[in-house]
Amino acid sequence: MHTDVSKVDDIEKLAQKTIDRYWEVHLLFNNAGVVLLNRFTWENTLSDWEWIMGVNLWGVIHGVRIFVPIMLKQDNECYIINTSSLAGLLITPFQGVYNVTKHGVIALSETLSYELKEINSKIRVSVFCPGGVFSNIETSERNRPIELRNPEPELDFESRKEKILSVYPEFKSKITRIGQVISSSFISPENAGDIVFEGIKNNTFYILTDTDLFWENMIKERMNGIFQAFNKS
Repeated sequence: MHTDVSKVDDIEKLAQKTIDRYWEVHLLFNNAGVVLLNRFTWENTLSDWEWIMGVNLWGVIHGVRIFVPIMLKQDNECYIINTSSLAGLLITPFQGVYNVTKHGVIALSETLSYELKEINSKIRVSVFCPGGVFSNIETSERNRPIELRNPEPELDFESRKEKILSVYPEFKSKITRIGQVISSSFISPENAGDIVFEGIKNNTFYILTDTDLFWENMIKERMNGIFQAFNKS
């Protein structure tokens, strides 16, 4: 069923059609995602924020709000998998809006999981944090609604990157390294799906596709900054 996850009416219709056809819901994958790369955070327009937040974060919020009550009423084993990203566990430059949405999905998933456990619900939650997947997300602007497009023509992915690096070459080594790590570990959507279902079987909360030491060190660097703040207090 064609669904715009940023629109609550579409999710409500999806839920109703699912119940009408299958009677119950056991697996919910909040998976839709779009991205706008290679732009400084302050350069993102209001339309950029509305588009990416609408799909990446509000899409998950709508899915949770509408499907969890259905699952609770069923009172049987169910599973919710919210797709975040490695970008939800660390910070990389030039994708500020995307980072915000993916960190939001992490927070939502952690909170939801905690609450459901506290009430002894049979619903389990995982948050999927993939690295590189051949999903065409880099060309997601092809599906950007007309009303949320910017008036000026968009530069393509590589052109935006070259524009930034020509003015701020100090970013080059970091961006190059990130690109190398991502490109060396891309997997197919089918492989990603297998990893997700293995995570479901094992009741794994954080499901990862890429455990490269580079990402682990970036996450540690971020968390160490938080711990240092506590140690100074």
